[in-house]
Amino acid sequence: MSTDVDPTATTRAEHRDRTFLAVVLLTAGGMLLTDRLVDGWPLGDAVALVIGLELLVWAVTARAAGPLIGGGIATGVGAGILLVDGPLQGHDAPEVGGAWLFALGVGFALVAGGARLLRVERQEWAWIPAGCLVGLGAAVGLGLSAAVFAWAGPVVLLGLGAWTLLRRHR
Repeated sequence: MSTDVDPTATTRAEHRDRTFLAVVLLTAGGMLLTDRLVDGWPLGDAVALVIGLELLVWAVTARAAGPLIGGGIATGVGAGILLVDGPLQGHDAPEVGGAWLFALGVGFALVAGGARLLRVERQEWAWIPAGCLVGLGAAVGLGLSAAVFAWAGPVVLLGLGAWTLLRRHR
């Protein structure tokens, strides 16, 4: 059995990756420059979301974890920015902050879930920030006080630690 790498396959993959990288860079540069040059350009807040979505398309096409991680996180950040500057503009700080944290958590969930769907190397670590950010975002958005976090946080952490140990011994 030969361990030689097919040079045409490597070349195709490298060409695809360079093309996607060029598209992401051109999009980012073009959107950012247009935002600086055109007053009131409506897509200025969408730069992170667009770049995140492009990276997700790259990840699906290449079946690669690298662009999936960047794409999931950038998509979450971008969605949060659009929520804060769009429909939540002028709302109370807890609602705005909670929505942004929630959106970022969804971005991390995209990383973990996307890795399973694409059958690339597992990204189980991403479920941890996803769960924490979604839970924290929901709690902040619903107006839970700092006192609730001060007592519930340690209890939740102790419960998760005990559950993890119990699962390990089964």
